[in-house]
Amino acid sequence: MPWLDLRDRNDPAAFHKLAAFKVLTLMLWPDDRTKRAKFLTRLERDTGLDPKRRPRMGNEEIWSLVKRALTRGRAAGTLVGLLIEQFHDGRRPLSLNKAIEVCRSLVPRYNQPTGAEWKAKKDDISFNRDRKRILTEFRRYQPVAHLLLAGQIAVQRAQWNCLPTRNENLPAFLAIARQVTVRSHGIFLSDRPAPRGGHKNPLLPRDRIWRFRLPSRPSGTWVSQ
Repeated sequence: MPWLDLRDRNDPAAFHKLAAFKVLTLMLWPDDRTKRAKFLTRLERDTGLDPKRRPRMGNEEIWSLVKRALTRGRAAGTLVGLLIEQFHDGRRPLSLNKAIEVCRSLVPRYNQPTGAEWKAKKDDISFNRDRKRILTEFRRYQPVAHLLLAGQIAVQRAQWNCLPTRNENLPAFLAIARQVTVRSHGIFLSDRPAPRGGHKNPLLPRDRIWRFRLPSRPSGTWVSQ
């Protein structure tokens, strides 16, 4: 499973000075380590964390990064949230197709070709193409989908101090993300059993989702991952 160390090398009881930005860049580029490293260097330089340079990036720019992360991966976070809601709601059966239908407005819509030969199957073709787009985005952002949903929950509740804009917010933000992973247990994207038992496609597989090495005595009250 992928791990990200958020501890200060010189003080294991404290967060690294870039811990919040490490989480934020991970949400932006879960599959591109090089981009994360380059952007962390820029953030350290422009936010004033580098004492040798004057800060050039304020709170508005940092908030825009959070919005960008939540926008890029919104279909993945929303899909996970919908499936968790369905799973814990005894009145409705779990349905991946229903969750994808709700998420269709969150990705660029497939443009149906015109022509008489397409008319009869227009709806089916459109849904299948949108489904493919959503599942492609989900697979890309699945390793951080718990973080994206945690951000969406914080925004919906107007809990701005629960977003990864600074280290002081990380305990609350990661506690929400932890609850997402806990509530996802037992949810699978396929009913087909794996060759050695169990299921092939858990919603948030432990060997794919990002987890964190945390300070031994972090500030705030939280559930560590």
